[in-house]
Amino acid sequence: MKINKRINNQSHSIEIIDFIKIDHFLKNQISDIDIIVIDKNLIKNKFIKKFYDKLSNRCFLLKGQERIKSLSNFNDLIEKILKKGIQRKSKLVSIGGGTVGDLSGFLSSSLLRGIDHIMIPTSLLAMVDSAIGGKTGVNSVYGKNLIGSFYLPKKVLICPEFLKTLPSREINCGFAEIIKYSYILPGPIKDKLYAFKNINKSNIKDIIKLSILTKLKYISDFREKSNHRRSRAILNFGHSIGHAIENSNLYKGSKFL
Repeated sequence: MKINKRINNQSHSIEIIDFIKIDHFLKNQISDIDIIVIDKNLIKNKFIKKFYDKLSNRCFLLKGQERIKSLSNFNDLIEKILKKGIQRKSKLVSIGGGTVGDLSGFLSSSLLRGIDHIMIPTSLLAMVDSAIGGKTGVNSVYGKNLIGSFYLPKKVLICPEFLKTLPSREINCGFAEIIKYSYILPGPIKDKLYAFKNINKSNIKDIIKLSILTKLKYISDFREKSNHRRSRAILNFGHSIGHAIENSNLYKGSKFL
């Protein structure tokens, strides 16, 4: 299942695929000049573990959490990547949730003034939100995502099978975003959610696809034009207060949940 969208006259290529195709991509499309950033929790996955064992000298393991999105961590990683050596045709592949993707996207946009970024989001929230649209960045003591860039990944590969091992709280975070889309653009998503008594492997792909298509309706450009009917700004619905809570808690995880 492929979705293509042009944003700022750039191609945004998104594919919803299975583990076999992810495995094939990692085996055949990644070389020893590329860099791979992986959420360390995913090493338990046999596909990711096998891939990591093969190219461990080109891999960086991170603990997926909001606190990794800092300037100090960005600086430390970019220097380590440059020490390993990269070329303009190198790719940076990120495998993980939204925080890993945000940081990796900012790294990709900065290394040699921009190398290709391949995103493999593994959380539901990343699949329907942070992997879509090209926002990258890190946090400041003055607020969340205040330092970064707009940088579209070369490709986004979404594999719903990663969701099988996701904690229920993380699944709920993703569905909160999906429900938000159903309020922003009532219709298909809300109808699907009402139609399914249980969310399972056979229908989660439809929900992910509808969520992505909804978000894509509001991101024809990078900037949030508040006077436009289809402004990207509407996607911030609920985010502003959430970001304020995270910042006030120094990105340690919400003390309110």
